Amino acid sequence: MSVNDLNERGYEKGTVLDHVVGLLSSLALHDGVLLDLGCGFGALAASCAEIGLEYVGIDLDEDGLEDLTKRGFATARIDIADTAALPDSLEALLSGRQLAAVTLLDVIEHLANPADLLATLAEVASRHTGAPLVVSVSNVSHFDLAAKLLCGRWDVTPSGLLNESHLSLFAPGTLEAAFRRAGWGEVKGDDYAVVRSDQHFPETLTALYKGTPLHDFLLEVREQSAPGALVSQFVRAYLPLAPSELVAASPEAPAELATAPFLSVIVRTQGRRIITLEDNLTSLAAQTDRDFEVIVCCHETSDANFADVESVISSLPPWLAKKTRAIRVEGGGRARPLQAGVADAAGRYVAFLDDDDLAFCHWVEQFARLAELRPGAVIRAGCATHAIDEEAWDCGVGYRQTGPTQTPYPLAFDLFDHMVENSTPNCSVAIPKSSFTDNGVSFDDSLPVLEDWDVLMRTSLLCGLVSTPEVTSLYRRWRRGFASHVEHSEAQWETAKQSVRGRLDGRAFLVPPGTVTRVVQLQGEVVSLTESVSSLEARVEELQLERDELSARLEDAERTLAERVTEMEELVLLAERQAAQAAAAAAEADQRVSEMTALTDRRVAEASVSADRLVAEATALAERRMAEMTALVDQRVAVAQQRVAEATAMAEARLIQRRAAEAEIGVVTAERDAALGRLEPEAHRAATEAAARVRADYESSRSWKMTAPFRKLSLIVPGLRGRSG
Repeated sequence: MSVNDLNERGYEKGTVLDHVVGLLSSLALHDGVLLDLGCGFGALAASCAEIGLEYVGIDLDEDGLEDLTKRGFATARIDIADTAALPDSLEALLSGRQLAAVTLLDVIEHLANPADLLATLAEVASRHTGAPLVVSVSNVSHFDLAAKLLCGRWDVTPSGLLNESHLSLFAPGTLEAAFRRAGWGEVKGDDYAVVRSDQHFPETLTALYKGTPLHDFLLEVREQSAPGALVSQFVRAYLPLAPSELVAASPEAPAELATAPFLSVIVRTQGRRIITLEDNLTSLAAQTDRDFEVIVCCHETSDANFADVESVISSLPPWLAKKTRAIRVEGGGRARPLQAGVADAAGRYVAFLDDDDLAFCHWVEQFARLAELRPGAVIRAGCATHAIDEEAWDCGVGYRQTGPTQTPYPLAFDLFDHMVENSTPNCSVAIPKSSFTDNGVSFDDSLPVLEDWDVLMRTSLLCGLVSTPEVTSLYRRWRRGFASHVEHSEAQWETAKQSVRGRLDGRAFLVPPGTVTRVVQLQGEVVSLTESVSSLEARVEELQLERDELSARLEDAERTLAERVTEMEELVLLAERQAAQAAAAAAEADQRVSEMTALTDRRVAEASVSADRLVAEATALAERRMAEMTALVDQRVAVAQQRVAEATAMAEARLIQRRAAEAEIGVVTAERDAALGRLEPEAHRAATEAAARVRADYESSRSWKMTAPFRKLSLIVPGLRGRSG
């Protein structure tokens, strides 16, 4: 709803006029006259009195002026299109009074050449200590108009955004340019936004209704591309610019675009690794295609480090040093230097390198070749990688490669895989500059990491993507030190990943050609996986049955084990009781053994004494009998000798008696031998009996204490035998 639609109804809350009054009230206006040019019926008049301004309505429509006059407000009939006479007419109207402000509410759209009026008003306002200009202007870039225009509709109406009397149309950019060229600078704004404008028709137009994929996608693109997607009326306040701030009118296509480089290379650095930065810029000096510029974005860099960066730039080949500039970027996170670099870039495409990345010699060349094949698309090339680590060099802290050079990132871009996670290093893509300037894409500084993934997905979904498997860059990954994977925790990485996925999931977007084929392929994979899952589920059910069976068996085993444990516990208790009894029995046995030992010792001692006595008696008896036998033998020998002597004397005469004597001697000798034979068994038997008694006592007592008599006896018997021989 425009201000003119309210002219006959006056001021209402929540309307364009409400925003105009609020904006006027927020300005530090001094007392004086407010000139309302193109006032109509003066909807603003009553509010001016409330904020302490003297209202004067200016128009050519006599009906509106008459109505204002009847309501007690000053009016003037002046043709504001006559810009030559307008300054004098306004000065005459003021008559020396102070000009507090000028308003143009729904006016400049109705002029064929509003620039002249705006320039004239800037001249008048400058004479009155810079009186502000407050305007209300219809926005022809409202989403409703944009959606309808894409559907081939341009519905001019008697009033509203496409008022049939509108001669000039304004969008955010053209409004700003028009006022600045006319000598006005914006100081405040309070635009009037509506979701459903007067152009929100017909009811059957799908692009206009929230919730349809077409509407949501077009609205997001419109909101990203420029502010004011739902603004119906621009409500802005301007002040006259100083002469030094004035800019000349420039053509729609600046001449700079014709000389702009193909590529702007944005190098992000903190100036702490000058050696890798030198490598980085040296790799750019080797490019086969030199149609590029280099912007080194020094983020939170100390003065000394910034001086080192500038020194490195000055040491480059002259042709590259001339195209390279360093800018300082303060505050923000990892995305801030990328934002600054894009804002400063002049190239048609922008590419990004960290200060430790390397571009192979055909890096720019491949980007340019693909840009010719698919103008306006995001460009992606292959990328290699290897790990590096800090190392002490003579000139300072250097680095060394710590792992093999590999190409782990897919050489072909897959949109669906990239929706899961990022597989494209930032150094391997080039993005159209218009994605940032015209489509509103920007690196999100609220993301601690993965800001490049977010931009890659947003731009590739808007612009499409062309890729080559040619490896054109080297992404070097630090094992420690200043590196994103070191400085940020796994939780931060996961949070950022979920954030990027959530944004993708929360918006409607276009899908590139080939998506249906890929979806069919994925569906086939899903079906195959579903079958596999079904098979696995069946197997799981079987395993669950086996598990249940095993569980039952385990329960039985546990129950049996419990019973066995109980039995064993009872057996243990029984064993303990038996052990106690055995211990008592052992103690009793020990006591009895002690008693038996004592008894045995006594009996051994007695047996020893008895054995000694028996041996002594046997020895004495044997000696006595031996003496008797010896005496007997000696006696008989003497008799025999006597008889032999007698026989010898009588030998010759008594040969027969001699032979009888010899026979008698033989008999005596036999008798002696028999006596000796009888004596020896008796002694042997006595010794054997004594030894048996000793051995029996030993076996019963397990002691060798009684062996002494036996040894003695064993020594005596051979002696006796010798003597008997």
